[in-house]
Amino acid sequence: MSDLNDKMPEEGPVTGRASIREVMAAVRAAQQEERRQEALAARKRRRADQDKRAQERRKRHQKLVQAKKNRRQGDLREANTKVAAHVSAASRALSAALRDSTSVPLGRHTPEGREQLRIRRAIEGALGALRQVGKGTFYNADIDLDFDDVSA
Repeated sequence: MSDLNDKMPEEGPVTGRASIREVMAAVRAAQQEERRQEALAARKRRRADQDKRAQERRKRHQKLVQAKKNRRQGDLREANTKVAAHVSAASRALSAALRDSTSVPLGRHTPEGREQLRIRRAIEGALGALRQVGKGTFYNADIDLDFDDVSA
């Protein structure tokens, strides 16, 4: 058998070595392009998966932050209710003590009278402080939850 490249140029190479090399080079180039496209598609899928996981993490974090804020606000409402109840009870008790201490007036110049006056002023001062506490309400201004900071 003779070499295929040894044919005459007029006939033209039917399947010569040069054409086989060109075909093999084209096949290799096509395979490389296919691998490059597959790698690119895999990178896009990984990036999309990462973005999806990050978005889910953000949503989870936001739900946790919202739940924490709601829990704190509920605790704050409960604390306000308890404070109001305690202030009310203390105010009633101090009012009763003030009423009892002034029910029997003593002379202002006697030691017992001075003690009664001192106790009455102390009770009145405590009642005034309780009124101030009763007017106040605790707010959730110190509860600072940043929804934008979701870097988890």
